Amino acid sequence: MKQYVIWLILLMKRLPKSPSFVVLLLLIPVLAIGMSKLEQGEESAVRVGVTMAVNNGLEEKSQDSTAKTREWHDTLWTLLQEQDGILEFRVYDDATEMKQAVETETLDCGFVLPENLVERIMENDWRESVILYESATSTMTEFAKERIASEVFVLYAKESYVNYIGQTENFEEAEANGIEKEEIVAFAEEAYQSHLLDGSTFAFEYQGEVNQNTSTLEEQETKERFPVRGILAVCIFLSGMCGLLFDWNDRQEKRFNRICLEWMTTMVNAWIPTIYTSFVSLLTLGLLGKLDHIGKEIVSLLAFQFLIILYCSIIRLILRTQEMIAIAIPILTLASIICCPVFIRLALYLPVFRVVEKVFPVTYYLLM
Repeated sequence: MKQYVIWLILLMKRLPKSPSFVVLLLLIPVLAIGMSKLEQGEESAVRVGVTMAVNNGLEEKSQDSTAKTREWHDTLWTLLQEQDGILEFRVYDDATEMKQAVETETLDCGFVLPENLVERIMENDWRESVILYESATSTMTEFAKERIASEVFVLYAKESYVNYIGQTENFEEAEANGIEKEEIVAFAEEAYQSHLLDGSTFAFEYQGEVNQNTSTLEEQETKERFPVRGILAVCIFLSGMCGLLFDWNDRQEKRFNRICLEWMTTMVNAWIPTIYTSFVSLLTLGLLGKLDHIGKEIVSLLAFQFLIILYCSIIRLILRTQEMIAIAIPILTLASIICCPVFIRLALYLPVFRVVEKVFPVTYYLLM
């Protein structure tokens, strides 16, 4: 046991003697502080305008239909304005005013939704119903489309559910027994709202002509962004990957063959650098005032270290040369920044990233 302790101490001592590792430790607080200043000093949200096209024949519609349309749009506006993150939705009363905002690049893009969008969707006549205005420098239009479509789908699913309830035999039996229609619909809507997110009762499956795939109503996720914590997580992950280079040298020189097996050496070499970087990251979070629960953060960091050890051990089995490991380190680091929810969670817009983001340990730490 004593020789293992001495071995760990020697491995701990050699890291501070590596100039590249010392530079990484010094960069961690610099990057975090810079990211924090950038986050405070700049407005990161992209502005998206939304308005409703006014139907000149509105007065000809029934009062119930008009109230339902207004209620539907008010709910949509509320859902969009509750969104927090890289997209900031602004509701306009006048489409002309919104168009001018897009032309002057006050808005990245703008959407004009038809007043009868509910009816058109229910009648499968929704194509070419939305007008899009896009600025010359627009970069987030596709993300905005996905966000609006996802909220519209939630409301459409609710409308379909209520209509379905009204066509069932139980509905007719309830009416025959003297239960008011409004009471039944209210109960159905309440049940839908209660169980929409947990998926414990039902799910909707729609087969459309666009993708010829089945889309399932899934849990609505919060669009989370972790710029400071994300950068720290990437640095910790990078330190673990760099530990594989030390492990490769140890194996080539057969330094610790008499002490332990090669797989154990790999795990320890991947783990020790993360101890240093985790400690510096913890101090940095404290200095920036972003450390709300130190106990929870320590547990999260320990779990993150464990994931990195497993990840690096798998990488070491796949990549057996120093050159391949050296090439993989910047690629995997960059991929973590892009695919993990460091700045934006792409999984909310592009479904393929739901799988891709799970390949990297950084994602699990940020969502702990």
